[in-house]
Amino acid sequence: LDEAGMKTEMVKRFGKGVLQVPEDSSLYPILFVVGGVLVLAFGAGFWVVTRHDKPGSAEPETAPETDSEFEDRIAQELEDLD
Repeated sequence: LDEAGMKTEMVKRFGKGVLQVPEDSSLYPILFVVGGVLVLAFGAGFWVVTRHDKPGSAEPETAPETDSEFEDRIAQELEDLD
């Protein structure tokens, strides 16, 4: 049997619905609901990751204070390298 013959035999034995998903199948609504849930989940995740706080709520960043001992050590190490 070739492919066309197999399909013909399947249609004879099981009916025309064997070769396709019936249109009254509940598969399509389930797929649409799952797709919508996935899109909403990714959208919510993206929103959470990219949202920014209100401009006045964050404390302004201040420059770190310099540590004179640390600066002296760096200067000493640079002199030792020369």
